[in-house]
Amino acid sequence: MKSMAWIPVALLAGLALGGWPARDKVRRLEAEAEQLRKEMKSRDRGAGALGQVAQMIRLPDSGAARPPKPAPPAADGTGAQEPEAGATTNAPARRGPPLAALRPRPGDERSLRERIDAGMDAWRVRSDIARDTFVGKAGFDAAQAAQFDVLTQAMNLRIRDRLDLFAGEIRSGAEVTPESGAKMIHDLSGIVVMTYGELDRTLPSWRAAEMERFDIGDFIDPSVAEPLIGIEDELRRADRGRRP
Repeated sequence: MKSMAWIPVALLAGLALGGWPARDKVRRLEAEAEQLRKEMKSRDRGAGALGQVAQMIRLPDSGAARPPKPAPPAADGTGAQEPEAGATTNAPARRGPPLAALRPRPGDERSLRERIDAGMDAWRVRSDIARDTFVGKAGFDAAQAAQFDVLTQAMNLRIRDRLDLFAGEIRSGAEVTPESGAKMIHDLSGIVVMTYGELDRTLPSWRAAEMERFDIGDFIDPSVAEPLIGIEDELRRADRGRRP
């Protein structure tokens, strides 16, 4: 009877030992997924001059995940694959492409022109809704609403002019450096701050409309980034050069 008492203990030990490889695989997949999330999050944000401009203007990401290869349809037309004869079926079904396939590869990046075009439609809808909401809550009349439109248009013209100046310097042979990128971002931020100041100066009543979460950045037209088209490679090379 004493020898029989060890049987449950031995079974539990065997199950525990058998689960180690599975747990190691889960931990490895979790670590890989976390690394992928960090890569995707930091690909544009805070990366360099181009990434910071894209963040301010809220352009779509420069690359898209490769779609998974569709599975061949089964005989019943459902798209599910039947297991091969003799194959074990206790393994979990594979869902989606491997994580490595989602990582951006050279040549996957969308051009700046494509990103601007992709952002324009969404921006038009977003800015229209934001404008109507803001004008309504602030209680602007027609003249005040028109003044607000003038301020946002002036903001976009200033941002575009600053980017055009920066792009002209690069095309003339100037090197993209952390300093030149920082100065440009500083100037762009100053334009946004200036627009808030002009709102206070010409439409001070907006402050009384409980609009603390109002974001003038919603009205930055993605097309202001068009001057950077054609110097994307220089900006990306400078970004790669500054990364450790």
